[in-house]
Amino acid sequence: MAGDKDIDVHAGELTITGVNPQEYRTVEASVEIGEVKASEFDVDKGGFFRSFKKSSAEGLYRLDAPYYYGEYQAELGARD
Repeated sequence: MAGDKDIDVHAGELTITGVNPQEYRTVEASVEIGEVKASEFDVDKGGFFRSFKKSSAEGLYRLDAPYYYGEYQAELGARD
């Protein structure tokens, strides 16, 4: 699904798949306790208060995923 994404999850596991990373102007993900993985951006962090931010002048959309407890995983790549 193309477009801006503003995802607010409190606990559990969140996996985002099937989006093209070049389409995103900003990507922000954070977790208070848990893990942030985004292989397309070479990010794999675990523990307390982990986050990453990617900015590009190229993309059209925004992805914002603050997360409280659990695992955030972005499996980005070209859509099928």
